[in-house]
Amino acid sequence: MGGKIAQLLAVRDNLPALKRLVLLAPAPLEGFQLPPDMREQQKSAYGSREAAEFVMRNVLLGPGSKVASATIDVLVEDCLAGDDGAKKAWPEYAMEEDYLRMLDSVQLKIPVAVVVGSADVVEPKDNVKRRVVRVLENAGASVSLRILNGVGHLLPVEAAKDISEVLLAE
Repeated sequence: MGGKIAQLLAVRDNLPALKRLVLLAPAPLEGFQLPPDMREQQKSAYGSREAAEFVMRNVLLGPGSKVASATIDVLVEDCLAGDDGAKKAWPEYAMEEDYLRMLDSVQLKIPVAVVVGSADVVEPKDNVKRRVVRVLENAGASVSLRILNGVGHLLPVEAAKDISEVLLAE
């Protein structure tokens, strides 16, 4: 969700201080629709402790993740504490928002670093390559792609050191 918003802000070209963009497991600018059953499932994904923990362990984190149970507990608590409207916004309408047309009249002149986990099932690496990296390159951006092996969607949680290296790179 944040990656889609960051791309939107970058293509609006009204942030003169923006020198570089780092996207972590980004959703594409293009809208998409989930099948109805998946959409309903996502609406209730954070409705209970059990559901949120299932999503954390089986969807968001990579298989065999070494994230400590105490960290997972904190992540689950954060999911449960979120506003109900915010929890439902992404599957109900935000993922369908299509901003791809904004690239028609924009040339991105900043470098973009894209990082994705090889085990990400939310934004799979091939999808990110096709729908984010190539789209940004076609808009003029210089894009570097880094794929983190064995890592799922929660890159800062599973690969904090790798992410800090990307963020600190020139």
